[in-house]
Amino acid sequence: DDADADANLDDADGDGITSCDGDCDDTDETVGPGMNETCDDAVDNDCDGFVDVDDDECEEPSDDDDVTPGEDCSCSQDGRGVSPLNAVLALAVGVLAVRRRR
Repeated sequence: DDADADANLDDADGDGITSCDGDCDDTDETVGPGMNETCDDAVDNDCDGFVDVDDDECEEPSDDDDVTPGEDCSCSQDGRGVSPLNAVLALAVGVLAVRRRR
């Protein structure tokens, strides 16, 4: 009975930690005291009572991309991105360079 730590001396998941020793999910070998918290799985992996971003081991995702939600970032396939203004300026410089050669 995993709900009653005193009644369960077995290690059901084989991780070496019984529910009597603080394993909060003795059906999952990746969950138990001392385990690393996986910050995006909605599971209290280290049995400290905190899940994902509420756990001190996890940080809240930052929004430091300087892009307003819903705004087009004009990113290219290679991730470098070219703004529409820079594309127009590059085209204008190219046209001027071709005209000077003639």
